[in-house]
Amino acid sequence: MFYYTRGARRGQFVPAGTVVPLYADEDATEPADVLAADGVSSLPETDDGIPYVTIGSTFEAELFRFPDGSDPVVYTRVGPDGPMVPLYPAADGRIDQLAAAVAGSVSGTVVRIRDEAGGAVRSSILGGGSGNAIADDVIDSTIVGGGTPGRENVIGNGIIANVGTTSSNVPADPADLRGTAANHCTVGGYDNVAAGLKSVMWSDHSAISAAATHSTISGGSDHRITGGDFVTISGGTFNTASATQATIAGGGNNTASGQYSFTAGQNNTVSAAGAVALGSANTVSGASALAIGQNNKAEGNYSTAFGRYARARVYGQNAMANHRFAQDGDAQTSVITLARQTTTATATILGIAGGGTAYDLLPSSTVAFSLLLVAREGATADCKSWRVEGMMRRPASGNSAVVGTPVITVLAETSAAAPWTLSVAGSSIGTLHFLVVGEAGKTISWVGRLTLVEVAV
Repeated sequence: MFYYTRGARRGQFVPAGTVVPLYADEDATEPADVLAADGVSSLPETDDGIPYVTIGSTFEAELFRFPDGSDPVVYTRVGPDGPMVPLYPAADGRIDQLAAAVAGSVSGTVVRIRDEAGGAVRSSILGGGSGNAIADDVIDSTIVGGGTPGRENVIGNGIIANVGTTSSNVPADPADLRGTAANHCTVGGYDNVAAGLKSVMWSDHSAISAAATHSTISGGSDHRITGGDFVTISGGTFNTASATQATIAGGGNNTASGQYSFTAGQNNTVSAAGAVALGSANTVSGASALAIGQNNKAEGNYSTAFGRYARARVYGQNAMANHRFAQDGDAQTSVITLARQTTTATATILGIAGGGTAYDLLPSSTVAFSLLLVAREGATADCKSWRVEGMMRRPASGNSAVVGTPVITVLAETSAAAPWTLSVAGSSIGTLHFLVVGEAGKTISWVGRLTLVEVAV
């Protein structure tokens, strides 16, 4: 605060709005080398070219940035006859003093505080064991524990290939740590490298690459996040994730490379968008597909594989198994929804997902099938339903063929739907064809539930 020290107004505060010129010397011959508080802008100047600040309503002068140096000082006086008074920056407002004060409160900690353009103060706290490193172009990042030579924690462009070995994670030239923009990171544990923006790591022997942002490893060891945004590994060991919003909830040796994929357990692989695997040694490569159990494969989009050794190969297939003879899916049951619309009296394949794609048998396999089918024309409400049961086989190569005569039963029908028909046939490409015939000029919707019991040996 500014107040008068002599004369009739001694002890009174200097009025708000009073100009406070800033000089470099006690003789008031040189202007002070000062800037505005943002560290960039110049202060206003008097007619004599002297920078100045003004007294505010609290009787304090505006903040300004002092000259560089270890002990900066400027001089001022209020009025032409006032005494020359030295001004010093408050020790607790100086960047170097603030860094020293914070570092001194935590043994072994180095605090790097940087005053940036615009007046923003950015800091990084380097704590933990010996050898840990934070790139000097990184801001607002913290290492809070662990680390020994050869097992260092690093924020920045650390040597990820060395994580999990006894070789140093820190480049020989500290300048090589720069360039990752690994800002706002927090690392605990030991032997970790966080190179991605806003990485959070509480782990050992783990790494988050610069290609990954806003990602988290919250436990366990030997994990890698190699790409994507908002990726999470919650625990376990030797897990790898590489796609946006992929999550590994725990377990070991899991791989999540599909966007929004999720897995928990051991040795699971989820590689498609929205894929989910729970259990052990499951592989999910279909979009939004699901495998639960052990050694299951969900390959078709939106398919599910349950139990052990089940293989859902086609779109929307629900496969279940608990045994195999030689390969996954060679001893299983399945349920598939078939659907199609017709507007003609031509034989049309009742396919998967509303199209003409039929279920294809594995080579050297036999399938017992049961189809419950309903058809309806919306304009007239005419409808008909069937049940068909039979068997089809496919050799190691060649056509699929119906064995015997399928049993086709009409369950119910309206009189106008009597001409609508259903038949079963094999094909030269090994598929199971259900052929439906409607009527010309009528839009008929067909939906069926296909149950399969399959053996392939």
